[in-house]
Amino acid sequence: MMIRSLIVVFFLLVGISLTSRAQSQDITGGLDLSFGRGATLFGVSGRFEKPIENRFSWMATAGLQFGSGVTLFTLQGGAKYTLEENVYLGAEIGPLFASGGGASDTAFGFTPTIGYKWDKFDLSSRFFLGGGGSLFNIRFAYVFTSR
Repeated sequence: MMIRSLIVVFFLLVGISLTSRAQSQDITGGLDLSFGRGATLFGVSGRFEKPIENRFSWMATAGLQFGSGVTLFTLQGGAKYTLEENVYLGAEIGPLFASGGGASDTAFGFTPTIGYKWDKFDLSSRFFLGGGGSLFNIRFAYVFTSR
């Protein structure tokens, strides 16, 4: 089940990147590693970014993570600000869907982000806050399309 879901998300990201080659946007596909209250989660995520102004961009991120008997799906939107050529700060909000142990929960989450982007790669550190819990996340992504 987990491998099948990861494969579906991967091909979805590749399909989006190949069909969305419009100018002035970024589409990234990443590998995620998250840590929280005794849980370690692994997964994939995809992000679409479009510039608003010189250093501001809006972004939408979807992610799917598994581990420690838990499945987490996130769907968030927000903005990012580029401090220097490669360093950025961002924040997103949106629902977090979790399931495991025969139960499921939906919570509203806030995710501040700091990242470093170079060439075709993006490394970021995120902190998911929502539903009375938190996760620290590291995301390493490949940039499929670029401005």
